[in-house]
Amino acid sequence: MSHIVWDEKYSVNIEVIDEQHKKIIEVLGNLFEEMGKKKSREVLKAILDQMIWYAGEHFATEEIFMKQYGFPGYEEHKKEHEAFKEKVTVFQKDFAAGKESLSANMVRFLTEWLDHHILEIDKQYGPFLNEKGIC
Repeated sequence: MSHIVWDEKYSVNIEVIDEQHKKIIEVLGNLFEEMGKKKSREVLKAILDQMIWYAGEHFATEEIFMKQYGFPGYEEHKKEHEAFKEKVTVFQKDFAAGKESLSANMVRFLTEWLDHHILEIDKQYGPFLNEKGIC
């Protein structure tokens, strides 16, 4: 299993969003790396919490732009964010309570979701917002 690294293919040509994507990818990479070092649950929980918090902040930024500029796919995009937040919140609570371990499957889910979300879903609003002058 490998994690993703920032590549220009992930760019939506909106600086603040690209920077947020870079940060989320970086934190996910840290999580992957620390899992490989067999770090304690507390260390992994802190990194997982950071990634989930930062993803929430990022989703809010995207949604503000989409709503402000009338992106026609706003509702569907927001549903994608909500589904992700629901899934990872349940996992986060179970992990914190010791009911769940941070498995390769969970990290694979996070990696694949992020890769798909940026390349397939976020790329839909990039051109629209770029036309509105958001760069």
